[in-house]
Amino acid sequence: MRKLFTVTLPACVVAVLVFGGALEIWVRATWNPKRGTPGLFLADAVRGQRFAANYDGWFAGVPVHINNLGFRDPRDYALLCTGGAGPVHAYSVARKLGIGRVICPPSAGVASALGLLVAPARVDRVATVGIRLDQGSIATLEAAFTRLEAEARAVMAETGLKLESATVLRLADGRFLGQGFDLVVPLPPGPYEDSGAGRAALRGAFETAYREKFALTPPGVPVEFINIRVAVRAPVSGSEVVLEGRGGGGARAALKGTRRAYFPNAEGWVETDVYDRYRLGVGDELAGPAVVEEEGSTLVVGPGATARVAASGNIVMTLAPHHQAPHPTLSPEGRGGSPGTLAPGGGAGRVRGRA
Repeated sequence: MRKLFTVTLPACVVAVLVFGGALEIWVRATWNPKRGTPGLFLADAVRGQRFAANYDGWFAGVPVHINNLGFRDPRDYALLCTGGAGPVHAYSVARKLGIGRVICPPSAGVASALGLLVAPARVDRVATVGIRLDQGSIATLEAAFTRLEAEARAVMAETGLKLESATVLRLADGRFLGQGFDLVVPLPPGPYEDSGAGRAALRGAFETAYREKFALTPPGVPVEFINIRVAVRAPVSGSEVVLEGRGGGGARAALKGTRRAYFPNAEGWVETDVYDRYRLGVGDELAGPAVVEEEGSTLVVGPGATARVAASGNIVMTLAPHHQAPHPTLSPEGRGGSPGTLAPGGGAGRVRGRA
């Protein structure tokens, strides 16, 4: 049995390095040719490391986030990839999950830093109230919200931001009486009236959010708010910055050259176009296999996929249906069915295959 070289770098880093050739140089420098063929070993090593990183995305990451929205089918969504390695793995993850569209924003590798610069300032406050909407005092609830808003505004004022541009969001940790978990839901803006109409508006807001999460609501069960929350937001200087695409002269003008890249679904190494993202313009289109490079990340457009630069500057990659793998968690029947079931399309969302 052939022994494999143990790569101690994180899987996602290895996958990125191979596109720049660093891994190939490293492996060839340390591999003993008496024990095997370097090229064959490299292909196996890259494939194994990429599989490990992709597995973490398609079985541990994306399905968890989608199911947190309430038993949704990944095929009904687009995959937004950010981070240095996210665009590298997005094609493979989308293909495994049956997702047909991938969106890669400009400067994906520094998306978090960009968000930190342009995100509005926010102050949050929370208080425990423990009130039943059918019995408790709505006036007391309104007073608690008013107090939290005043506290949050005071903190915001100390930063020097203009309060006239601030917005207030009210939320509550609610549940149906007897449940052992809470659901944080947005509420309509106040003030709230201590009347039947006021109680109905609050209950309606909770039930709407509950149905979006769980599809059904138990009939005739009182609603209680355990905690209430206030979020005060104000725009900061520079938040008006918007990333937009630039004009281009066609994808061929952004072509840097070609190099061999390994794609398992193409059964090995294939000659792959390499593009400079900074020279791609709005409307430019390219077909996979291709690699789109920028300073912070690399987008892989796999075989059978196409990509187009949108007006926003985002690269939108579309996977052909026959290049998408069967859905790994939901049966095809989960996309149809009778109303009232959990899947967005009315289907039961039955699980098959891997648990």
